[in-house]
Amino acid sequence: MANQEEEAIGRTGLADKYRSFLYEGAAEGTQWRHDGPPTYDSVNLLFEQGRTK
Repeated sequence: MANQEEEAIGRTGLADKYRSFLYEGAAEGTQWRHDGPPTYDSVNLLFEQGRTK
């Protein structure tokens, strides 16, 4: 499944094309619990698979 996620990122050139607006101002002064902002790669992959059926 990781390969599919990497391919999706490679095709679009974006790390998260559905939630990019979440990260615009979030990097400044935000203390993340798990060392960085959340990733939604697997959720996006499931969404794309369901959307293209």
